[in-house]
Amino acid sequence: MKLWRGLALALTFAASPAWTQTAASPLADAEATAIAWINAEGHPLSGADASPAELAPLAARLAGGRVIGIGEVTHGDHESQHFKAGLIEELVRQGAIDAVAIEANRDVARTFDLYIREGQGDPMALMRSTSFFRVFRNEEFAGLLVWLRAWNQVAAKPVRIFGIDDQDAGRDADFALKFVARYDKALAKKLRAPFGSLIAGKDGIWPKSFTWIGAMTPDEIAVVKANARLLADTIAAHEADWGKDPDYAEAAYAAEVAWQNIHIFELDGKGTERLRDRPAGYFERRDIFMAKNLLGRLGAGEQAALWAHNSHIAAGLPQAYIDQSGTTLGHELKQALGDGYHTLGFVYSTGDIMVVVGDMNKLSSLAQEEVYTALNNRPGELGYVFGQASSDALWIDMTQRPASPLMDAWVKTAYWDGSAGWGVDPNDWQKGPIPVEYAPPQLDTAFDVMVWFRQLTPSRRLPVAP
Repeated sequence: MKLWRGLALALTFAASPAWTQTAASPLADAEATAIAWINAEGHPLSGADASPAELAPLAARLAGGRVIGIGEVTHGDHESQHFKAGLIEELVRQGAIDAVAIEANRDVARTFDLYIREGQGDPMALMRSTSFFRVFRNEEFAGLLVWLRAWNQVAAKPVRIFGIDDQDAGRDADFALKFVARYDKALAKKLRAPFGSLIAGKDGIWPKSFTWIGAMTPDEIAVVKANARLLADTIAAHEADWGKDPDYAEAAYAAEVAWQNIHIFELDGKGTERLRDRPAGYFERRDIFMAKNLLGRLGAGEQAALWAHNSHIAAGLPQAYIDQSGTTLGHELKQALGDGYHTLGFVYSTGDIMVVVGDMNKLSSLAQEEVYTALNNRPGELGYVFGQASSDALWIDMTQRPASPLMDAWVKTAYWDGSAGWGVDPNDWQKGPIPVEYAPPQLDTAFDVMVWFRQLTPSRRLPVAP
């Protein structure tokens, strides 16, 4: 991932619009044409809590994809995630999917799967695991888990969940090492030693892998990375002997994502300065691996919904970004699946979102969150165009836009899109010309369907201990 994706979607680059246009400008004519089309062909929605009747035609439009990527425009709003949860439920009802791949680490996703299929554990307690990203510890995702559990209690074919992210190296390595120990305790002990404090000690506290890497020197990181690779290769080499163990596939995957985690952040150790002197493609490593993980974990004949941020699921990217080794999870999936990858992205005009606010170079994703009012309704911002719709929420099939020079000009226009990850810098919110590394969505190819809300409200985070 490039700059805006590389910080775990931390940065959102956007404060005054990049440019303006007069009523008589060519872009104004293109936008007027787009607005007329949106009003004529858009499907109005009652809001984020859309009824099954409203969701049914949208789910039918997306059905048929091997993978259906469903985004969210921010990690901190209610509307994107609540609507997404409802849409996934409708896709399940229609039989369009039988799996949900999530932008989450392996360990916690495995506990979710055991809950929805077998009823193991308390979903609220599971979601509070430090293996699960804080931005998803909310009522919106909790509601989906509970619904999937209820569905699986009566469904002939249960739905499953699996994680595709790779930012939990300690737990992943520990799981793989415990598996090896079943067959060779001495080997497991030897492989465990180099991981050191990355694996939780007797206090049971698991370090955040990125924080742990940031405290290590490049040489120390190289040693652990090599050992993680050796662990993964060792398990792979013993498939003939260990492969019948029901936990073999999970252990092999755990070892692989442990190595991935160290690899994607290996240049961010002690004494390095983030975002400087990184090789081309460095920030894309995570997305490339998530695509690989999803395709590798998807069973034969399975169809999955993908829960991730807009910037991950977008299929089409500006050529200038691709030329700089830019890619996304969605772009990788599109290359692999072609027409078998369907996408839905979100946009809004104004939003109150739950995020960390301040200088992203000085703050952590674990810093105190607050509600930030994000504007995406000024000229040069995508919410400005959609904001002239006659309803307050709608979805529209971008693939059905009419062919005309003005519509072609509109979808080729680069807009700030209001994307936000875990943090926002108010001094740098949608400000100035859009840099290539921001990779704004290519409107003609990024999303098959777009869902727009006039107003976003904050995500409903789960209560935390005072």
